[in-house]
Amino acid sequence: DKYNINKEIKNKKNIWKNKSYPYMSLERFAIPMISTISAGKSSTLNYLLNIKRNKLQIGESITTKFCVIIRHKKGYKKGKIYNTTIEKRADINKYNFYKGNEIKGDIKLFIEERNQLIESLQNKDQEVKDPSLYFIIMEINTGLFEDEYEKYSHLVEFIDTPGLNEKSVQKNFYFKNVLP
Repeated sequence: DKYNINKEIKNKKNIWKNKSYPYMSLERFAIPMISTISAGKSSTLNYLLNIKRNKLQIGESITTKFCVIIRHKKGYKKGKIYNTTIEKRADINKYNFYKGNEIKGDIKLFIEERNQLIESLQNKDQEVKDPSLYFIIMEINTGLFEDEYEKYSHLVEFIDTPGLNEKSVQKNFYFKNVLP
């Protein structure tokens, strides 16, 4: 009967919407490297994505204090980094990240200095409440999207994230407001 058909269509539409809605307006599929501090997240991404000179800071203690969004860009052997513009997708807490102005200078040095700045602000309880401080975009030739796979490179990004078990996480702006 017509009532049951309409009800079945409405149910299927609701199922589709509930499963698909978080992915509406998704521009890239993000693959974050998430773990505890000193687990080798940055080291693994440096190796896996062919990032020379360990541009993603590594060390014996806590080093990573913000997210580096890594995107493949053919021909960018040395890489380039950019400020990030953040845009909320639909009516959900999901975001797209866009390139802002290019940040000139040595990438490795910039990442180290940004990590030090955020750590200094955290130590003084003066964290900046601007989420764009906690993200930069790095474009570099990762070697993952060669030949016929090059056409898919714009669909994927990798993210180097801070460790999830840092001290004073409860009052840390990044962990309370940015990471989720």
